[in-house]
Amino acid sequence: MKAKCYYCNKELTEKTIKRHMKNCSEMERKVEELSEVDKKQRNQFIIAIKPKYNGNEYCIYLSIDENLSLVHIDQFMRDIWLECCGHLSAFKISGNFYQDYSMNTKLKDILAANEKFEYEYDFGSTTYLTLEVVDIIKVPSSFSQIEIIARNHEVNHLCEICGTEAEYFNYENDQWLCKKCIDKDNDMISKFSYCNSPRDGVCCYEGHKKDENTYLPGNCKKYKISKKKVKSPENNGDTFLYEDEFFEKLSDVEYAFDDLISKSKGIVNNTFNKSIYSFDIKELINNLSKENIYDIAKYLGMTKISSLNKSRLIEKLLAEYETLIEERMSLFDEERYKLLKNYADNDGVKMLNQVDEATAYKLGYFLQSGMLFSAVKDEELVVLMPEIVQKLIKEKNNIQYRSMIKINSEIVNLYRGMNKAYGLLKLKDIKEIFKRYTPYKESAQHIKNNSPYKEGAEHIKNNSHYKEDTQHIEDNSLHEAYEYRIEELITNAQDYYREYEIQGIFFINCFIDNWVELLREIEQKTDIDHAIISKEELLCMAKENYIYEADFGETFFKEFLSMFNMEIDILEGLMESLYLEVQENEFEDVINEILEQLEDDSKDIKEFMLTSVGKFLRSIRLWRFKGASINENKVDVIDDEKPIGRNDPCSCGSGKKYKNCCAKDGNVIQLF
Repeated sequence: MKAKCYYCNKELTEKTIKRHMKNCSEMERKVEELSEVDKKQRNQFIIAIKPKYNGNEYCIYLSIDENLSLVHIDQFMRDIWLECCGHLSAFKISGNFYQDYSMNTKLKDILAANEKFEYEYDFGSTTYLTLEVVDIIKVPSSFSQIEIIARNHEVNHLCEICGTEAEYFNYENDQWLCKKCIDKDNDMISKFSYCNSPRDGVCCYEGHKKDENTYLPGNCKKYKISKKKVKSPENNGDTFLYEDEFFEKLSDVEYAFDDLISKSKGIVNNTFNKSIYSFDIKELINNLSKENIYDIAKYLGMTKISSLNKSRLIEKLLAEYETLIEERMSLFDEERYKLLKNYADNDGVKMLNQVDEATAYKLGYFLQSGMLFSAVKDEELVVLMPEIVQKLIKEKNNIQYRSMIKINSEIVNLYRGMNKAYGLLKLKDIKEIFKRYTPYKESAQHIKNNSPYKEGAEHIKNNSHYKEDTQHIEDNSLHEAYEYRIEELITNAQDYYREYEIQGIFFINCFIDNWVELLREIEQKTDIDHAIISKEELLCMAKENYIYEADFGETFFKEFLSMFNMEIDILEGLMESLYLEVQENEFEDVINEILEQLEDDSKDIKEFMLTSVGKFLRSIRLWRFKGASINENKVDVIDDEKPIGRNDPCSCGSGKKYKNCCAKDGNVIQLF
């Protein structure tokens, strides 16, 4: 890759560009020059943007005001590299998705030096980009808010037939061609006058050199900086019969799931116009673009494929497809098998309007792995299953496979419960916690003897770390095969359930805003072990409606409906909001905020709120307490005022006597 600095015009390579953009003398001179007359300063992010998969031909370096938002980066990339048909897009930062209105989040609130994050444009023929904050510099307030400061040179494609320089792209065959090799009667061939985007040849994108003019260094364009906090554009209505800002804030739960659902719908909807109605896997794969085929192959675990042309990639994928799908099916739990079996039992096809919303956002998992494909039949949108997958699904309908996915389900759901209870766990902690629950030896023996699981044991035996001590391998093969399988199962389930994100050795609940900060807080509590939670409770926590169905949630639910005239979905949103509020804030702060919001209301309402909300909050398992609730994490305190008698009503509002509640086992907790 060769590129140019837009300040000093110096020629740069992949190895030198990052260092140069952090130390360009001409850019530094410009900053100093403006600083002489403009003393007010702000921070400016220097961000590198590159394709995630398609080699190292392309790069852009962006300079942007820290007070601007993700939406400004999104527009910048659309203008210069991506925009064709107004497709959806999203950022993925520290395990959180930012899409639509949430792109109004300010950069300074979510980015830091050396931060790496991802971006996707078009959830059908997706262009994947990686971004990195390579530097943060001080600039005067009059400095350009957004600048393109470096970019790779124009890319010269070669004809895939004769090898000479190409000017045309064949969308039907996904080929770059020269003038001599094109079929002039084919209306699926377009001429390209300028090629300098990873989206060249995808959808109907066509870029131009002039697209970058707005963003050249020294531009004076001013961008609106929103001072409002990001909120959903939808009007969720009043939570109570009176104005109440605290309860109108329905948390990021609703927002996050909106993003996930719309993203998955995008994957489905944006592929229909390119798919054919066929159950033959060869026809289905051949009809896809090279980028789509590459995504499926990569997702199924194929390696060393980035250098293959489309025909070689198709050949390799088709040769390994059945084996790869069968391996993926060995990682299924009962829910995923049941969903696919439903398609197989329906002759491998379903109309999209027959798919409920709860299932629709999970279709992306199967579309990404090439188990399902989208198509059009009689002008109706459908999702279909290739014949070869139908055959595998039906063959697996036996006692051995069902026994295996039953164990898979228990492992996956136990971890999903842990994810809600503990929020943030290291992989080694997950494996250690698992030892509390499953009949360890029997399950490990089943895993070792069951053929789909043997790869885990083989992986362990072939691991160079253990080769020097074969006796160690034999002595520990049972529990290590089991631990390897746990990791494999919960890692794969991540993309289906989308409840947690994996960052290296850390497994992180998707609703944690700043997991690094939470990690620091947790690790300071060296005297606290992870709470011991029953297997039954963890499996219950894995359920989607856990917060409403748990005993403490059900009690809260009934009490509120008996006191307030409230719609069910509003109350559920309130419960989710409180659930996250107490994860991020101290119990006393949440309670005090409620009191402030209820300032003008009757004493009865205030007492009811304190009692009901207090019981609910104290029962929630908190991530910062390693899965313990406030009830379980009681601390001894000294009350300088009048002490509470053992037979007095407990101050937490539970309705129990003090000796049977907060003073039980000699513990006392101060509420306010």
